[in-house]
This record gives sequence, C-alpha cells and structure tokens, in this order.
Amino acid sequence: MTQLLTTPELAKMLGLAEQTIRIRRIYQSDFVPYIRLGGPRGPVRYRLEDVEAWLAAKTFKSTSEETCAAGV
Repeated sequence: MTQLLTTPELAKMLGLAEQTIRIRRIYQSDFVPYIRLGGPRGPVRYRLEDVEAWLAAKTFKSTSEETCAAGV
C-alpha cells in the first residue's frame, strides 16, 4: 500500500516550514505532486514514492549539471 504523508510530515522530511510547503504547492508547478482527499477543501496528502521521485529529479552531481538542467 502507498504511504501517504501529511503536510507536517513532508515539511519535517524536507526540513522546511509547513507554510513553505503550502506556498510551494500553490505557486511552484514543479513541486511534489499531491493528492487532495474528499473534495476541494479536503486534506492534502503526498505519496512517499512521488516525494522520492521528486527528490531524485532534484539531485545533481555538479553545479554545471544543475545549470544545464535549468536551461541556463
């Protein structure tokens, strides 16, 4: 079964404030994908596998590799 993380759990895992997670979810289109349960005002959850995939995509071996990935 897929493990679902709450916003506080994701914040702790990433070392970020809960509010930062909420802001990035709203404004940063390449942030961790989320699931909303129970309609438009339902609670938000993050699949652990999506978090791990997002982190893998944000992993670089050098700053030049990161710059190339960003298209700079």
